[in-house]
Amino acid sequence: VGSCGTVAMAFFIAICVSVLTPLQCDDHPNHKWTVVEYPTVLCWEGTTHQVMVLLSFIGMSLPICFVSLVCQLLRAFPEKMATGSVNFLNTYAFLWERVKPERRWYVLVHLIRNLVVAMVPVLPGDFWQVSTLQIIFNISIAGFCIALPWRLMLTNVMEILVLFFVLRLVSVAAFFSTGVDENTVAWITVGLCTVLVVPLVLAVPYGLWKRFGPMRKSYKYFLCHHKAAAGSFARLLKLQLVEDEKRDNTFIDSDNLSDLDSLFEVVARNVDNLVVIGTAEVLTRPWCLGEVITAYLNNVRVRPVVFADFDMPPDAFIKDIYNIVDFSVLAQHGIDDSHAQDALWAFQALRTIRISKNFD
Repeated sequence: VGSCGTVAMAFFIAICVSVLTPLQCDDHPNHKWTVVEYPTVLCWEGTTHQVMVLLSFIGMSLPICFVSLVCQLLRAFPEKMATGSVNFLNTYAFLWERVKPERRWYVLVHLIRNLVVAMVPVLPGDFWQVSTLQIIFNISIAGFCIALPWRLMLTNVMEILVLFFVLRLVSVAAFFSTGVDENTVAWITVGLCTVLVVPLVLAVPYGLWKRFGPMRKSYKYFLCHHKAAAGSFARLLKLQLVEDEKRDNTFIDSDNLSDLDSLFEVVARNVDNLVVIGTAEVLTRPWCLGEVITAYLNNVRVRPVVFADFDMPPDAFIKDIYNIVDFSVLAQHGIDDSHAQDALWAFQALRTIRISKNFD
């Protein structure tokens, strides 16, 4: 399902344009219209074109059904996450793995925009086609700048740049009208295409280097804590660590968290040590437990610093973790109770630094 969905998303416009080929007609001086790809076929005249149009409408049922399916999946998403259905999340990950959880609706907007773009060649005349595309991409740029739906800011920036340059290319297309120096327009188009393609080409090695190359992590310590019970202590601990390290390389959510959705990504990729400030309820808090699980899954060192009221989770607690912790938040990040149990079994075996409430 995931592979088919990814292919459908990637080639959605190409599929729609191909299916709509019989509806793309070009006019002639004798006021006759012919199919662009089949100049010998007269539009709206004869049985041949009628059959082609019928097949086109039948073929369009596929992308329309795909858009309808996406609507149903987005509608079912909250209910599935409330029940902790990680299988549902992973099966249809091709839809929402790249977008922020609160921006899931952008997947549908993206598909509808692509569907409308694919239908533009059906419009008669270059003027209406170019004008419609300019309206579509101007609205897309404005809406995208407001929503910023992708999880990574770099991806959002690249999307804005791509939309901007596509809009510029559409504007250049207007120069292909009769009476314009086609050689000049061609060189302008090549130049704009180069400006568009070069950043995309450079982004590939940059992305590979960021993913697989040596990387110095941004934070030496990440303070995992239950704010109500240990917020003040976490602040005091950060001040002491900053003083000892001579630089601010300690993550605390009240200072460093700008996007809640990226919290687990920070733990997985930008932290050397997860310091778990152990209080009575810290492992029952979904976000705190998620940080511990993420650290376990990504081989990040976990250092428990615990108060007197903290006890290592007993076996009964670990086995019944699904009924103790609300997994609706964690399920959106692909975390289920089996991940929690594995992480907590490993957590049980860790050595702790135990302190009193008087910090003795």
